[in-house]
Amino acid sequence: MTPCCLDDLSVTERYRNIGIGSALIQEAEAYAQEIGIQHILFHVEKSNTEAFRLYERLGYKIFRDDGNRYMMKKDRIRIAEERITAEEYVDFLKRTDLGSQ
Repeated sequence: MTPCCLDDLSVTERYRNIGIGSALIQEAEAYAQEIGIQHILFHVEKSNTEAFRLYERLGYKIFRDDGNRYMMKKDRIRIAEERITAEEYVDFLKRTDLGSQ
């Protein structure tokens, strides 16, 4: 089975710790499931402890040690029951300066 590889996921520093990273990953998981992918892989820098803890909370495990970063993997993707709609996302963008970028 072909895995999905997430690449270059980041949240602007002042918008961290309010659930955006989790929401992005959950949407990627939902899309992966929709297209029949059951495994998601991505790298995380070993020095990025905040991201590492987020991924662990979301059920990802170290799959491989690649020197200065870990390859993390999640099997059996489960879709979070609470997801935002496209309209809620657009509303969020309008309430922040992210919509003008």
